[in-house]
Amino acid sequence: MKPSIPKGTRDFSSKEVAYRNYITDTIKTTFETFGFQPIETPSFEHAATLMGKYGEEGDRLIFKILNSGLAAGCWLLAAGCWLLAAG
Repeated sequence: MKPSIPKGTRDFSSKEVAYRNYITDTIKTTFETFGFQPIETPSFEHAATLMGKYGEEGDRLIFKILNSGLAAGCWLLAAGCWLLAAG
């Protein structure tokens, strides 16, 4: 088997990571100037929450986590929505 990274992912060199961190830090600092307060949410959800709600193409973008009943989308919107709904 030829070594490879999972489809839809990639590796970043140290130079690329430094540049990405610079951009992220600049955005974060700007948002904090206007009162932004960061949140952290899980990067996965119950599979039933995600499956069948985004059409066939959306279902192909969901990664099932073995037999755990959990899944991760290529987006993290659902977790933020749960946090807002929980108030």
